[in-house]
Amino acid sequence: MSDAGVSAKRLTSKIEQHHIELLQALMLMLPISEWGEYRASPVDIQNTIDTIVELADAFFARRYKAVEDATDLQARTVLALQERLRVHTQMVRNWGYFSEVVQISSELYAPLDDALRKALGFSASDLIATGRHLVWVLEDRNTENFKRLKLAFRERTTPRLVRAFFKHHPEMKGDVEKFLAAIPGNVTLEQVKFRLLAQASIWYVAAMSFTAPQVAQGTGLAVDPTGAVLDALSCIPVT
Repeated sequence: MSDAGVSAKRLTSKIEQHHIELLQALMLMLPISEWGEYRASPVDIQNTIDTIVELADAFFARRYKAVEDATDLQARTVLALQERLRVHTQMVRNWGYFSEVVQISSELYAPLDDALRKALGFSASDLIATGRHLVWVLEDRNTENFKRLKLAFRERTTPRLVRAFFKHHPEMKGDVEKFLAAIPGNVTLEQVKFRLLAQASIWYVAAMSFTAPQVAQGTGLAVDPTGAVLDALSCIPVT
């Protein structure tokens, strides 16, 4: 990804779920006070993608080196088999359809409800119900956002594209004419679309923000346990 927000390759061509999990693990190691307050640039995002892919590959290479260094045939065979299983399960996620995972998890953890409620202020059932609802809400919000982008991106000239984008994204602050005037004359329509996608990333702060009353209304749970779940899982966004 260049400074102009132009990608020479598909953004997520090498990204799998285990890469996202690794990135989340690294992020959660940082205290909230050390988190940045500004949007990442396209270059930052591309560097993150490249680095996290290289890091995951390095983990694999380190384990493979242990297989090569094993001198005993039986030990090497065991290590090779273990590594084959690790590589397979590294890429495979979930053990059923979403509805099945929710149902089975609910049945497994329901006996812990009382103990967790006393310790944390919410039960396992509260946590699962809240998580399920958040997934549904995020899916709906993402679908709506893609519809808005589609309405803008069907335009075939830069002025119409930019004006349509700001029309369908009223939450975006700024002067449309100033935005158009700042676009160099040699920039293609495709490059403008990438820049607008970066601009649209502001929307994700709102899309990933929830209040306890909003979520409780959707799940049917009380506000207090819903708030306890959100407090346990979330960070207050920086404004």
